[in-house]
Amino acid sequence: MRKPSIKFRREMTKAAGEGDFLGGIQRDLELANEVRQMMESRGGAALFNSFEEIERACYSGMASTSPFRVLKQLQLRAELMTVQYIKAQMSNYITNARTLQTYIDELHGEREE
Repeated sequence: MRKPSIKFRREMTKAAGEGDFLGGIQRDLELANEVRQMMESRGGAALFNSFEEIERACYSGMASTSPFRVLKQLQLRAELMTVQYIKAQMSNYITNARTLQTYIDELHGEREE
């Protein structure tokens, strides 16, 4: 039995790679839809609210820490950048901001239905 030619192997790799790529796109779309649904629930509001509280705590820590404590300032800035990145990524999945704000207000006890 002969080994397949290099050209045949390249073409098979391309074909299989496209199938994997399209399958990956389908999985990514399903995941994005699930995250959108989560962000429209109370759980998504609680998660978003917790990231906002971490962000506030980082700003507070940076303001109350001496600028000469460089390592502590670097740690707080790293935490802040991470939280802001995650929050920005989650913001892309918010489709109804009014609903999210209503749930966040409920978490704080400002509005009850």
